[in-house]
Amino acid sequence: MIARPKLRTILLLVNLIVLMMPLVAIGGLRIYETELIRRTEAEVLSQAALIKAVYEQTLREELGEGGGGALIAASDGMVIAARWPVNIDNRFRPIPVDLDLSREHIRPATGNPRPPRGPINPAVMRAGQRIEPMLLEAQKMTMSGMRVVDVNANVVASTQQDERKASVHHHPDVQAALAGEFVK
Repeated sequence: MIARPKLRTILLLVNLIVLMMPLVAIGGLRIYETELIRRTEAEVLSQAALIKAVYEQTLREELGEGGGGALIAASDGMVIAARWPVNIDNRFRPIPVDLDLSREHIRPATGNPRPPRGPINPAVMRAGQRIEPMLLEAQKMTMSGMRVVDVNANVVASTQQDERKASVHHHPDVQAALAGEFVK
């Protein structure tokens, strides 16, 4: 005769499985949430890379082909040497996507911009004005706010009209970036 489990054992096992299902679901949802956060981070980094490239090209055109961002930085008395987390043969600089809500803290809102921290170079301002329509058009699809700042943290292009020519130097992430740190 085959030994069969008692009804009490079967019911206990079924109840344990039912009790474990929400815990397994919570763990699965945390993994899914992390994946969504990382995909969003990758999209934002892609947008930032494109904005950077367009702004640099526009600034070069405003300065004339011989000029570059280093001239603006030198004339404003500030040179920023960026330290990239990954640099492959000085050609590729992939940015690792590693946000995780269990490790990161959510930063508070940035607050309102303040008055500018000094004069804004006219070529920098013109370059910002030239790319601003692109930012506004991109915002229609991405639904995200974007701003471009000069070496003094003055906003030269933004999706918020009242931010132009204001300073965001008081933001901790901007201060870190101006110090050459890599900030995401």
